[in-house]
Amino acid sequence: MSEIADIISIITGIMTILGISGILSWSLTRESGGTLSSNSITIFAKSIKIGLALIFQLILIIPIQALHIFLALAIGEGGMPASAQNPDFWWRDNYWYAYSVSYLIGVLIWVPVCILSFTVIYTWSLAPVNTLIQHLRSSR
Repeated sequence: MSEIADIISIITGIMTILGISGILSWSLTRESGGTLSSNSITIFAKSIKIGLALIFQLILIIPIQALHIFLALAIGEGGMPASAQNPDFWWRDNYWYAYSVSYLIGVLIWVPVCILSFTVIYTWSLAPVNTLIQHLRSSR
């Protein structure tokens, strides 16, 4: 019985190492005609880029939450719970306008920064930022 458990343990270890990227690299190898190693490296690089972009987005949550606190306090009348665990931190019926403006401004700032950061990290270039600046400067 322990031999079967060892075999199952080895198989599950290999499945864990390869995981989804192993399945994707196998399907890409058959479609694109590339080697398994080059396709595996491509998937690994894309996984790292997505991971970095998600980490950046998690870091970006901190200033967005600070913006929400600032706007809700500046526009609303009175205080706000100190803990994000309190449901009143995210929405209060008495100050719906302050929270609505806070969320609207937060989304208007966060979405372009999110898209721009994903494109910069995915392309490993500041060209998307330069393109955006050029379009903002154009007179058309």
